[in-house]
Amino acid sequence: MQKSIMLPSLIYLFLTFPMILGAVEHAQQIELKKGWNAIYLIVEPRIEDQDISQFLIKDTNSTPIEIISTFSTSSTSTEFIKSEDEPNWKEDGWNTWLRADMKGSFLTNLFNLEAHRAYLVKSSKDYTWNVTGELVNVKKRWNPNSFNFTGFEVGDTGANSISFYNYFKNSLNAQSLMSESIYTMDDGKWVKHSLADTLVEKGKSYWVLCSDSSSFDGAVEINTGNHSGSLEFLDTNTYQSISIRNYFNTPVNVVIELIDNNVPLAIVKKNENFKNILEEVSVQVASFSLQTDENKDIKFAILRTKITDKDKKEGILKVSVQETNQEIFIPISGYGVQ
Repeated sequence: MQKSIMLPSLIYLFLTFPMILGAVEHAQQIELKKGWNAIYLIVEPRIEDQDISQFLIKDTNSTPIEIISTFSTSSTSTEFIKSEDEPNWKEDGWNTWLRADMKGSFLTNLFNLEAHRAYLVKSSKDYTWNVTGELVNVKKRWNPNSFNFTGFEVGDTGANSISFYNYFKNSLNAQSLMSESIYTMDDGKWVKHSLADTLVEKGKSYWVLCSDSSSFDGAVEINTGNHSGSLEFLDTNTYQSISIRNYFNTPVNVVIELIDNNVPLAIVKKNENFKNILEEVSVQVASFSLQTDENKDIKFAILRTKITDKDKKEGILKVSVQETNQEIFIPISGYGVQ
């Protein structure tokens, strides 16, 4: 006998329009198990001609990925998640790509993969899916009084992993997410778990209940001062800043480092005469603590004289928060003297 879990109006987590951040690429590794997986992309792959098939097979001419589906529209009726062999991705509201040899592949209506979106993925075997794509800036929008299909930007599971209960309970702007339970994909089935018993995991997606309005976008939020969310050092722009605020109700320790970087940068500081001095950085940029609701501004300068050609230089600022296992990636781009 099939067991059904009734969920009140499962509504897709709408996101603001993603802005391309200087087309800086990053690689995301996703471990797929045989069967159904619920994953969360943090990068936006470049898919030519809206052809997901060619994107998946471009290196090996084959792929074990059979189906990719995302929940994309609102549902005004009560939905059900059935505890059975397959998620009900055939229901209204799901956009789906099917591999060409799959039954019903002509019904494919998913043609692109987007960053900061949750997906169901069916694989014919255990498979490491390496996805390279552009980092994009997307601000979460929570749909109130409904379940939201989403994931979170965190690091690998380890000593700094945090439960959903502690993540939401201790975040000043996440009280609407403090329900009794959350739904995770276990062995190809949706399973109900308590927030306290479920870790926030990298690359995974969940059904999360939002009981009221919420602005939660992580315990620590970063503002770059521009709509793109990146640091773009154009010909006339030598300086860029980021602002980091702690919305956690305890102090947090923040580490900022450069990865995959070829943009020569310095932190701008003030000397005893309040004049700017430049402190060049290589890998580790800064490490500091933030009190609850404290904000810290960090100003950067591009060292153009260290760039010997006119090509565009790129890199990534990685911001890690020890207490929440949060990871935030900020694209950097700039040019030398033109």
